[in-house]
Amino acid sequence: MKRTHLSRIRFAGGESYPPAQFIVRRNMKTKSFTKRSFAVLATTILLLVALPVTAVFAADTGFQAPSSNTAQGGTGSWQNPQNGYTSNNLYTTVDGTKWVEYGTFNIPAIPVGSTIDGIQVSVEGSTLYG
Repeated sequence: MKRTHLSRIRFAGGESYPPAQFIVRRNMKTKSFTKRSFAVLATTILLLVALPVTAVFAADTGFQAPSSNTAQGGTGSWQNPQNGYTSNNLYTTVDGTKWVEYGTFNIPAIPVGSTIDGIQVSVEGSTLYG
């Protein structure tokens, strides 16, 4: 059985190395790549740990009172419809079938990209007739 001895290792790019030198150079390149990869990974982890984490909560405007009203449809008329703006034991009354629309709630601007998860409305009512 005849043994063939490699005197040089040739690559497609034209470089050639003796076998022992190729192994050493290949190991050096692998170690260098491994060290760089570890350094990048360690730096990334340190940056992520060092960054402050802030919780983001939705803004709660609380209840906003209207500042305008308009009587709509039906018959009769509303007396003191502005008394319906807040809960203060002052009442508005109607003698008929009209209804009133309240508006201009002074809701602050909603930032771009925000998601509205809900709207809460509070209504009080009273009647003199059973």
